Amino acid sequence: MRCLNCRLDGIVQSTQICPKCGVYLPSLLRDVLTPGTRLRGGDYSIDYALGRGGFGITYRASHTSLEKLVAIKEFYPQEQAHREGTTGHLTVPTSQEESYQRGLQRFEREGRILAKLNHPNIVQVVDLFQERDTSSDYLLHLEVCQVPSKQKTGNYSKTVQKFTQEANPLKQGQVVTIRL
Repeated sequence: MRCLNCRLDGIVQSTQICPKCGVYLPSLLRDVLTPGTRLRGGDYSIDYALGRGGFGITYRASHTSLEKLVAIKEFYPQEQAHREGTTGHLTVPTSQEESYQRGLQRFEREGRILAKLNHPNIVQVVDLFQERDTSSDYLLHLEVCQVPSKQKTGNYSKTVQKFTQEANPLKQGQVVTIRL
């Protein structure tokens, strides 16, 4: 597991307090998909959350049949949507519905644009899909990307950091499935 506050990797799943920064992990990770969550008919398996922002949550995941690490960004605007902890229901208040839909359209449009780009400093979007949350009327909107092939070696955290620096042209463009 990873602390989304200080980015410390390798934390045991049952840990309550981050040993580095002291943040209470259960509240920090309350809306993230749980490790082992399967997406796209089992093609992807969530390992843990890498980071979150106002627009979404990025996960380290594995492509199960290709046996490669990826990063997946879930459209999850934390100001507009909430995931119920025990059931996983995704809810959007009626007052936020229009804004949520506009953001969703932007997320999908940017994913399609990024999939068409071919530049060594921009991640390649390799998949963009909707996953129906079984207990909700809302869909999970996910985007999968790869890091350029020159990033295949080295420490995973350093690769993510380097990816973030090199992908600076994206600013907040949708991330990612990272392949090492």
